[in-house]
Amino acid sequence: MGDALACVDYLPDILDSLFESERRTRPCAAYVESTQTEVNATMRGILVDWLVEVASEFRLVSDTLHAAVACVDRVLSVRPVPRLHLQLVGVACTLIAAKYEEIYAPSVDEFVFITDNTYTRAAVLAAETDALDALAFDLSAPTAKTFLRRFVKAGAADGGGGERLAPLAAYVCELGLLEYASLHFLPSQLAAGAVLVARVALGASPWPPALARAARCAAR
Repeated sequence: MGDALACVDYLPDILDSLFESERRTRPCAAYVESTQTEVNATMRGILVDWLVEVASEFRLVSDTLHAAVACVDRVLSVRPVPRLHLQLVGVACTLIAAKYEEIYAPSVDEFVFITDNTYTRAAVLAAETDALDALAFDLSAPTAKTFLRRFVKAGAADGGGGERLAPLAAYVCELGLLEYASLHFLPSQLAAGAVLVARVALGASPWPPALARAARCAAR
């Protein structure tokens, strides 16, 4: 008897929806050059590094971190943000992502505290409202983490990498969050690349047929 939670019958439709959604909701790959006047790629990297610490402090799931960074990039794609408010945008986007992904999200006051009271509760709530407006209240954008679970399962079908494949691929995937240049790639491509790198690092063939089918990208 198969796993009733695997949703095998619906998997093709689910994946079709995810692949379509990632293109519809992807951020601008050059927003630093086209939209921002005070924020650069280095500052974005520093913010993301801090958000990793915040996620660790609050013990947030990896999905929340990925969603928070995706929200930041989508907001910065359409709204010029003063340098002094960049951290506030990061806090607001993490708050939004936590409400969407977590069972028990940290409170607004906890987010205020994590900034060492740099921002007031009212400022965080106002930034949350502004971010939601910039996102057009569309919070269903898939991230690399969304695709990673499926791709790891496909990448492990031939036994390549063993039990170490999933954590190593997740680590590689999170490293990509820090890189502004990663915005040139779709989340599904980043996830597939993370599995490929992990397989190579573990001595397995890089691109097995099952992974190619799942990622919808044949080997070249």
